Amino acid sequence: MRAQTIASPAAASLPTAGSFVSVAPFARLTAPASGRQRGFTLLELLVAVALMGVLAVLCWRGLDTVLRSRDVIVRNNDELRALTAAFAQLDDDLRRSWTVRLLRISSRDPIRFTRASPDGPVALELLRESGSLDERVRIQQVIYRLRDGQLERGFGPWQPEAQSAGGSIGGSMSGSIGSAASGVSGGVATPALVWQPLLANVAALEMRAWIEQQKNWTNAAGLVGVAFGSSAVAEASVQSNVQPGSTASPAAAAAAATVSSARTITGVEVALARRNSGRIVRVFTVKD
Repeated sequence: MRAQTIASPAAASLPTAGSFVSVAPFARLTAPASGRQRGFTLLELLVAVALMGVLAVLCWRGLDTVLRSRDVIVRNNDELRALTAAFAQLDDDLRRSWTVRLLRISSRDPIRFTRASPDGPVALELLRESGSLDERVRIQQVIYRLRDGQLERGFGPWQPEAQSAGGSIGGSMSGSIGSAASGVSGGVATPALVWQPLLANVAALEMRAWIEQQKNWTNAAGLVGVAFGSSAVAEASVQSNVQPGSTASPAAAAAAATVSSARTITGVEVALARRNSGRIVRVFTVKD
């Protein structure tokens, strides 16, 4: 009987002598790459750098615009805050001057317009009630003036004995506005005024007064040296050779009453011309 040899599967898979074994799959794994790796070219790098430069310039301009806008907003807010504070202070001073009329001060008007020089700017002088219990500082003298492009407020205690009966408004103005130190009026030293800067960059200051009985606005320049209220009665008495406090003639009393009733300021209009923000107009009421 002939023996038959049965080859196992493992033995069949083994290569025999003289047979050819394919090594292509292994060659593909171990063989080096035939082509070189491709990177960025010089032109591509230049384009990327140019785009980054353009973006940087745009971002810088946007940031610069934001910073400039912030500076303008901060500056405008500061100017608006200073303007609001100045107008609020003026409104409070004018309202507090109305109660001074009840004291019937014959030597001084609660509100008047003056000039330090014939061609100088018009200033606003007023007497206000400070609210203090001390009689020496109960009434304050307040002056609003324009000096060297700056709106200033001067204030200090007002004493009736410091005002001379025959003193002119111009003399009192030169004593109070001409210098920040104490002046002399009628041989009596007046208290020094404390000057407070309110607004800067003011090109011009214009004021008008509302005359209650006349129902019209009058330029403040035309009211310089004009007496109002109780001082008009005293002025008419002096013009009639009658001392204040004595009995005047019926004609002089009637003239003084006519002058007093025809000159009562119940409103003030202030126009500020700013050098960088145009013209600002504000109307204030005096009668509380």
